Order: sequence, then C-alpha cells, then structure tokens
Amino acid sequence: MRSGSSTTGTAYIEAAQANGLELLAPEERDPLRTSSFGVGELIAAAAMPQIVVGLGGSATNDGGRGAFEALAGQRVDGLLLATDVDSPLLGPHGATYGFAPQKGARPEQLPALEQRMQDWAQRDPELAQAPGAGAAGGLGFGLMLLGGRRVSGIELVAEAVGLADACAEADLVITGEGKFDWQSLHGKVASGVLTAAGDVPVVVLAGTVDVESPVPAYSLIDEVGRERAFAEPAAALAELAGAIAQVSRRPNQR
Repeated sequence: MRSGSSTTGTAYIEAAQANGLELLAPEERDPLRTSSFGVGELIAAAAMPQIVVGLGGSATNDGGRGAFEALAGQRVDGLLLATDVDSPLLGPHGATYGFAPQKGARPEQLPALEQRMQDWAQRDPELAQAPGAGAAGGLGFGLMLLGGRRVSGIELVAEAVGLADACAEADLVITGEGKFDWQSLHGKVASGVLTAAGDVPVVVLAGTVDVESPVPAYSLIDEVGRERAFAEPAAALAELAGAIAQVSRRPNQR
C-alpha cells in the first residue's frame, strides 16, 4: 500500500515509504540511528477520518518513538495498523531480537537496543505485550500509544480479494515466502492463507524452510540446488509447483 487516499474517506499509508529498509544502502543500515519520524509526518499529512498504516519492511528499531514525536504524542482517531506479524515489543521474538539483525544490527548491539526499547516500553508496559506491538521495529507500539488499533494485514487483503471463496473453489493452494520460519506462522501471509484455505490442501514453497510446518513445506534450495535456485528462481519455482500439484490434490478430484 503506497501513500494515498480513496474516495471513501480512508487514507492508506505504507510505512516503508518513509522508513523502509530498501531506502538505505547496506552500509547505511544502523537501527541505532534510523528513525520512524517520517511515518508520523505521513500520518499527519493524511488527514482522513480513517487511516490504515501498513507496517513492515522497516529499517528502524526505535519503538515508533520517532513517529510518536512527529505527531507530538497526540491521539489519532481512526488509526488502523495493518501488520504481518503478531510479535510483542520485547523479548526473544520482539522487535529487537526478532528483527533488528535484518536491519543491520550487529549481535553486540542487541542488548543496548533492547534496553532502549525496555525504557520506552515503560510508557505502557501492558500495551508493549500486545500482539503487533513489535511490528516494524516497534512502530506498532508507538502508534498504539496514539490510539492505533492493530489488525492483521493478511486478513484485510484476504477479505478485499475474496481469498476464502477462491480457496474453496481450488483443489490445491500454494503459498510461501523467501524464508519460511517462525515468523511465517505468526501473522504473515502464509498463516493467513492457511486460515483462508480451510479444508483445502495447502503446500508452502520457500527459498528455505526453517520451521516445523503444519502443512507440507518445500525448500527451493533443497529441491533444485542453491545454484539453480538463485540463477533461475522463477522457472525453478514453476517446475516445482507443477510437480507438487500432481501429487497434492483433493482425494475426490477427478
């Protein structure tokens, strides 16, 4: 969701357009310095009765403090936070230890980052434990302090595109992501697809698989080798999907 608005009085903001990891070169990524201030500026500029902020892909780990300060700590009515993770702010699966290494944090920086987050969490320790508070480097928490309500991003999209109905008409549903790990089953697309599919068989195709999966999960690297997985990912995925589709169908399919 890019920044914009609709005629229904809802503004849609993609937080990563202001604090995204892809906005920085690898050598510039440092969650001790990056800030979510720009996200707050986007929210302030939206000025709509309802504002949906997509949280993900951030280069920040400031607990949303930058956005909070940009909005002067003032409540924002009608603020919805669409997240792809249900992680809390703190702890092993929180913003710092769960995600900061992806944003350029070195192992020796993690204790300081977590301590900074613990200090910030004192504004509302109970809210810091809420699902999604740790999303986007803790931006979820910062916006919850302003009255934001967390909703599942995949559930919003699934409803908009009629995913459950589409799955009901299918013989097999294929989903996946780059790395299928513990995060995948905690609010990301794969978990939402599993819910929408109901009784329809689901398989996961991913670059790598690093979690015990409730459904068959295939690692592209393991299936075709690292060299081809990186050299011809689209073709290799298409071939793997076709092969799996032949053996993973509903029992009563003709």
